Amino acid sequence: MEQYYNEGVEFIKLGRYSDALTSFDMVIEIKPDYAEAWSNRGAALGKLGLYSESIVSCDKANSIDPNNAATWNNRGVALGEIGQHLEALVSYEKATTINPNHAKAWNNRGNELVKLSRYSEAVCSYDKAIVIKPDYTNAWYSRGVALCHLCRYSDALTSFESAIAITPDHIDAWINRGNALGRLGRHSEAVASYDKAIVIKPDYAEVWYNRGKPLIKLGRYTEALASCEKAIAVNPDYVDAWNNRGVALNNLGRYTEALASFDRAIVINPDYPGAWGNRGISLNNLGRHSEALASCDKAVAINPNLAEGWINRGVVLDNLRRYTEEIDSYDRAIAITPNDAEAWSNRGNALVELGRYPESLGSCDRAIVINPDFAEAWNNRGNALGRLGRHSEAVASYDKAIVIKPDYAEAWNNRGAALGELGQYREAIVSYDKALVIKPDFTVAKHNRRIALEKKPDSSGLYENNLNGL
Repeated sequence: MEQYYNEGVEFIKLGRYSDALTSFDMVIEIKPDYAEAWSNRGAALGKLGLYSESIVSCDKANSIDPNNAATWNNRGVALGEIGQHLEALVSYEKATTINPNHAKAWNNRGNELVKLSRYSEAVCSYDKAIVIKPDYTNAWYSRGVALCHLCRYSDALTSFESAIAITPDHIDAWINRGNALGRLGRHSEAVASYDKAIVIKPDYAEVWYNRGKPLIKLGRYTEALASCEKAIAVNPDYVDAWNNRGVALNNLGRYTEALASFDRAIVINPDYPGAWGNRGISLNNLGRHSEALASCDKAVAINPNLAEGWINRGVVLDNLRRYTEEIDSYDRAIAITPNDAEAWSNRGNALVELGRYPESLGSCDRAIVINPDFAEAWNNRGNALGRLGRHSEAVASYDKAIVIKPDYAEAWNNRGAALGELGQYREAIVSYDKALVIKPDFTVAKHNRRIALEKKPDSSGLYENNLNGL
């Protein structure tokens, strides 16, 4: 009998779970009240995906010996796999009560708490596991995931790095390390983290998709496009990769191709609000504003709590000159995400169009408090100041925008307009020249430069607004 039992234990170690099951069945046939054989039989059944049978086996073991922590842990695993998370949690708590040093049970308890969205408790559970077993890779990794859910990205980063220090080829730790770095705005480091993951597993679609996200943030759109296309080559139905491919193409000015990419995402998932919203931006850039609005309306109908959808809708409404509705759209976005700098900045633009200049200035100032390096917000703030006749302050605001984004043609043009209002025509012409080097077909800058040369500044059409879509 002991020989069969020991064979079963060895088979589990070797991953030969069917053989292990056969061995434990032979033990139980000889000795039906052998609790550990029932317990290990439950573990083998769980590894084979036979979770309901695993629970029955663990319950039999517990009826013989209710004080075996390993049995309660095995039972918890099976319960978690069939979605009975609260009951699984009870099992793990029994295991840790019987054996407070059962690191695996503490780790598994944390996993169930994550599934129940009880992230702070999950972190505490992982901490228990790590105190018992400091080199427990999965506990460090899962702790990082829970911390990300709590938006504690610096702490999560430390956790993922601890997992990697123990297990350098832990691909998911490298991916989530990249995700945490992205959340911290450390986009170049995030790309490097994804590159590490790619070395480990070059054909992993998720890595290529995630790598594309910080590349978009860095303005490296061609590389982002290539990364998304790698993800799609591995998984042709990767809806998020199709969406981000479209975002990259939009930023490259390839709007028709971007539209096709968003359409592909929608074919895969017709209820993907992000793809509908981004599709709206492509249509908007193609001058198909009514269709664009319908697409954005679809996005917010699917998910009214998606701030990006309301921002994109606002951008389209701006082109339709429906400024009051545009402001309402940004207000909806801000109600969902109060610290969305883009919504505040674009809202400032719409308020300028309605002649509500002090409110516009306040909106842009709010955007800058949230993100001091947001060039578009500084530009839009300059526009509001210019309309208020505060031209020197407007120049200073445009200067800030240009320091952040030296190739910002609209800011150079607007700076020239403000300088013209101050009678500084020579400097204004230099500003317009800068705008035209960056954007040679910039009609407004050409017009303003001609006026400056004639020393007859025009009061209309001088300021160029700038809005963004997501």
